[in-house]
Amino acid sequence: MIEPNERFISKALTPMGDVTETSSMTRGEPALLEAFQWGKQTLEIAKVLEAWKESGPCKSGKEMYLRKHWYRLETTCGKTDFLTAFSS
Repeated sequence: MIEPNERFISKALTPMGDVTETSSMTRGEPALLEAFQWGKQTLEIAKVLEAWKESGPCKSGKEMYLRKHWYRLETTCGKTDFLTAFSS
C-alpha cells in the first residue's frame, strides 16, 4: 500500500521493451514490461517488490469488481516506483 510519506503522481507511461513475466496473465492479471517511458525518463524494472489488487462493488451492487492492479517496483537506477493497471 502507499505509505503516508509517499505521493501519487498520475502521469501517462509509454510501455517499452518485452513482457518480463507472463505467468500473471494466466491468472487474468496484466503482464509487466521491461521498461516504461515517463516523460523524458526511461524506467527499467529491476524487480517487483509488492503487488496487490483494489476492488469495489459493481454497479448492480451485488458482486465485487476488480478495479485496479497495483505494483511497487524497484527500477534499475534504485528508485522505488508504483504502477497501476486499471481494469476495464
